[in-house]
Amino acid sequence: MKPLVILDVYRPSAGGTETLKQLALRNAFASEVFSLGNTPALLGIGLGIADKPRTVSEALVRTLTQNNPLREIRKRIKSDLLPNVTRPELLVAHIGVALFAVDPDARPPGSGTLR
Repeated sequence: MKPLVILDVYRPSAGGTETLKQLALRNAFASEVFSLGNTPALLGIGLGIADKPRTVSEALVRTLTQNNPLREIRKRIKSDLLPNVTRPELLVAHIGVALFAVDPDARPPGSGTLR
């Protein structure tokens, strides 16, 4: 069984254009890793506010344990983390949730088994 890969990138302290650069680098790296064919899916998250990593982790674990399709996991992470994006620094984390998948309607390996 091939694993789901999750790239959770921290937001750089410089913010601004450096955050956008990190988003582009994360997605380029994710594309390279995914193209190797050793994973059915790769989820790119992160670049949010430093005081919110627990929220990100909790949302991710919650969605993975519900046996949702990958497409739904991406959607729920976006909506759980940032239901009301009002601060510009949160926008990159919200729009930057990326899914690379062979089949976005597939369920991740082992999902629904953690309770």
